[in-house]
Amino acid sequence: MGYPAPQQAPPPQTQWQPPAAGATLAGAPALGPPPKKTGLIIAVVAVVVVIVVVAVILVAVLLLGGTVIKTLTPTEFNSELTSWASSQGQFPNLSPGDTVRVSGVITSISTFPPPLTGSLVGLGGIPLLFPVTLPSGCAQGDTMSFTLHVTTLSAGGQNVEWIQEWGSAYGASPSIPTSAISCAGGSTPPPTIQMGPAEYTAPGTFTVSLAGVDRTVAMSSFQVIVQNMTSGVPSIMIAATTIADATLGSSGGVTLAYEDLSADGNFNQGDFFILTGVANNNEYRILIVWKQTGNLITSRDVQG
Repeated sequence: MGYPAPQQAPPPQTQWQPPAAGATLAGAPALGPPPKKTGLIIAVVAVVVVIVVVAVILVAVLLLGGTVIKTLTPTEFNSELTSWASSQGQFPNLSPGDTVRVSGVITSISTFPPPLTGSLVGLGGIPLLFPVTLPSGCAQGDTMSFTLHVTTLSAGGQNVEWIQEWGSAYGASPSIPTSAISCAGGSTPPPTIQMGPAEYTAPGTFTVSLAGVDRTVAMSSFQVIVQNMTSGVPSIMIAATTIADATLGSSGGVTLAYEDLSADGNFNQGDFFILTGVANNNEYRILIVWKQTGNLITSRDVQG
């Protein structure tokens, strides 16, 4: 009788234990925290910020209409306007939407020749070729700045380039308005002057006296102009001249002189103008201008 083969005993049972800290699986790298991505996150945030800034700038430009500020010298400003006038409404270097700024020291102020009205102003020795309506505070020696805006206007069935401050109707007399001008500095207001009537003193000769002046002011603070009014349309006979105790000018046989009665160099009550060469039925106008601004103070007509 044979015996069965002996059976092998089962392996001993052991309880599972978690691996010790720092232990590794065979052939596997040690476990640890996942690698950080801080550099990538910072780069992404930077790109987003740049995109947002660019978008904001683009929106601002669109909202402002692409405004460009162009600073011109008086010479450049004259060139732009003369080219505009000769090309029937096109500026060579300015575009609609541009803002134009011009500044300089006022070196001269006189009355603009007819038929245009306003002042002929020199900035840095360069006369502006278009009339200027100066604010009352602007005077020779001040720094004057003005700002204009280029736009378009419909005229004769086509669009022309235009200065917004000139008004809304093409063909209006272009001028630089008070609202566009600022001056650094100031001036005293002109005195109040009353001129007496024109008095006949000899054939072709009239005198016009100062009937009243509210304060003492030097003669050199004033200019005088003589216009021929005979045709009904004023024309310059004697251009703006600083007043002095002397003959002030002569044209077409007409002469104007000034007599400083007190010989003190001031514009005083009792001083007088002498106008000679006044023909029968001719009419002339003597205008007194405040030199600091080029503004008219008073005038007197002389009828031959």
